[in-house]
Amino acid sequence: MKRRKMKKVRVVIFGRVQGVGFRNWVKRGMKKHKVEGRVWNNDDGTVGAEFEGEAEELEMMMERCKKGSPLARVGGVRLLKSAKIS
Repeated sequence: MKRRKMKKVRVVIFGRVQGVGFRNWVKRGMKKHKVEGRVWNNDDGTVGAEFEGEAEELEMMMERCKKGSPLARVGGVRLLKSAKIS
């Protein structure tokens, strides 16, 4: 049986990402990619997120965040923390 590579990451997303449905769009992506975690608005207009899951799925979530929801205009995604958890 192949051992899954589990990771946990924390990111901050910059740009026009508040008030445009970005957090709900990210949550739908989390469900689609079987990623656990949370997503929130920050006071400075950015969005923060923590993701936990298989490394490959987290990469897909990072790409999703870089692309952004239809109404969002992502200026960048910064990886704040990354850790292997298994």
